[in-house]
Amino acid sequence: MKTFNNPNIKVPQGFELFFNTLTGNWALRPVKGYSTIYYKKDTFVPKKKEEGAKIFSEEEVEEKSTRNSNLTKAKKAKNDEFYTRLADIVDELKHYEEHFKGKVIYCPCDKLFNEGQSNFGRYFICKFHKLGVKKLICTQWNPNGVGVVKEYDFEKCGIKWEYNGEKEDSEYVDESDIDTYFLKGNGSFDSDECKEIMRNCDIVVTNPPFSLFRQFVEQIMTMGKKFIIVGNHSAITYKEIFPYLKDNKMWLGYKPLGGEMYFHITDEYKEEIVKTKKEGTGWVEIGGEVMARVTQACWFTNLEHSKRRAFIGLTKKYNPTDYPKYDNYDAIEVGRVEDIPKDYDGVIGVPITYFGKHNPNQFEVIGITEKSEDMKSLYIEGNEKYDRPYLNGKRMTARLLIRKVKELPTEEKVKPLMES
Repeated sequence: MKTFNNPNIKVPQGFELFFNTLTGNWALRPVKGYSTIYYKKDTFVPKKKEEGAKIFSEEEVEEKSTRNSNLTKAKKAKNDEFYTRLADIVDELKHYEEHFKGKVIYCPCDKLFNEGQSNFGRYFICKFHKLGVKKLICTQWNPNGVGVVKEYDFEKCGIKWEYNGEKEDSEYVDESDIDTYFLKGNGSFDSDECKEIMRNCDIVVTNPPFSLFRQFVEQIMTMGKKFIIVGNHSAITYKEIFPYLKDNKMWLGYKPLGGEMYFHITDEYKEEIVKTKKEGTGWVEIGGEVMARVTQACWFTNLEHSKRRAFIGLTKKYNPTDYPKYDNYDAIEVGRVEDIPKDYDGVIGVPITYFGKHNPNQFEVIGITEKSEDMKSLYIEGNEKYDRPYLNGKRMTARLLIRKVKELPTEEKVKPLMES
């Protein structure tokens, strides 16, 4: 029987060293019951403001539809900690399952256990063999970290978890089944260690910090990675993001825009949000847990899904009364995607939410209404303002400018976009 020399590795409290015969590497893993022994796991439940306060069930929550702006305000560190529900992950990722077979999946902003744990990691561990995943890697940022250190400091190190399918698929995930490695740096996605992991992975799947969304997208695009990530639909208008959408280098995910999403949040933020936000608008209580309610969350990806090539069913015909031209742009105004005229070949202005139904085989995106060199060809002379489209002197919200593709692909049958 082959024996292995125990390497000279410092083992932190609560962990044990073992040799993984599947990978051929030494690794650390938490001892059985690690979370219960070493971490406080109390769940914050708010006191009822009044007798009879409503507790939402999953079904009741899904029926509600009011708007808020929690996601856009998540620029403070504590508001960056929005953790995606497993239910939302399952609903979206089931549309990409064929892409995961034989791939190395990397979740770079994902703690696997305890408060703030990532459900992305849990999803791939539980369905590892069914999906045919080759390897799962998750890394956790340590807020106490100070960059790269010469020796491992367990109070400041980030953590890497690696799973190679050592056990059968199960809904239960025990941390003692997952290989654990301490990083020399703090585990930030833009650290050298995490960049190296990302370079060697196939697909990145995560919910990146909202306030660092631009930087995160720039990193994965520069590396040429395939990805599925959560973001804010207002990111469509970011100057760093819009060119990727325009050039079909990234697009929106399967979930329709405008649908609500609910996020796990830290105990600290739960206390604050209950005091400062209205129940049912800023937060909801599901199964005794306070969760942030966000209506502007959406998915971004560069992996194909079934809606990506679905054609929008158009029935309206153009007339100048119903489709007036802007004062300052050579384009007509269409306030709803379903009202796009089927017989108009010129430039059309539509809300940015159009991207949720965009099919590059049906329309091309020319740009967005803003004062820029790219849009000068569509300016109508004699106007002073081009920061937004104006209609009869009224300043409107930003519009995407689109135009019908001249030749539709013959191999595809035109079919209406079915709502899911």
